[in-house]
Amino acid sequence: MSYSSETNSSMIANIMDRWQKMTITSDPMFGIVMENKEICLELIRRALPRLKVNEIVHLTTQKDINVFARRKTN
Repeated sequence: MSYSSETNSSMIANIMDRWQKMTITSDPMFGIVMENKEICLELIRRALPRLKVNEIVHLTTQKDINVFARRKTN
């Protein structure tokens, strides 16, 4: 599959625009943050400074709650 340079530039601009608009509530960004101990720890420290969190012992990837809901209904 071949793209013209204009189409390619447009695709890149679209991706960059979407990336710039992401926040921690965006699913991809949340997943990236929660998979990295250093970034996750910094987020927790900033969001909840009174907790004085020193380390994260265990990180796990984000789970789809719909999978668990389906299991319970079957």
